[in-house]
Amino acid sequence: MTATAPTRTDRVTDALAEMGQSIFYGGFSTFLGMLVLGFASSAIFFIFFRMFFGIIAFGLAHGLLFIPVLLSLVGPRTVVREVKDVRNPRPNVA
Repeated sequence: MTATAPTRTDRVTDALAEMGQSIFYGGFSTFLGMLVLGFASSAIFFIFFRMFFGIIAFGLAHGLLFIPVLLSLVGPRTVVREVKDVRNPRPNVA
C-alpha cells in the first residue's frame, strides 16, 4: 500500500481511514477475550488481566493516537516520481 496524498496530514488521515477500524477491532476483540480473567477469584489471573489490559491500551493508544500524530509532524516528505506506463509504450517515430 502506497499513499499518494500530497501532505503528511492527508497521508495520516488516509491511513487511519483505511486501517484505523481494523486496529480498533483487533484491540477490542482481544480485550473481550481477556475480560473473563478480570472476574477470576485467583489473584494470578487478575494480575495477568491487568497486565494484558495495560498492554492492549498501550498498543491502541500508540496505533491510533501517538504514531499518527508523530508521523503527521515529522513523517517522510512527499516524493514525486514519474510512473512509466509499461502496458502502452509510445511507438518509436523516425
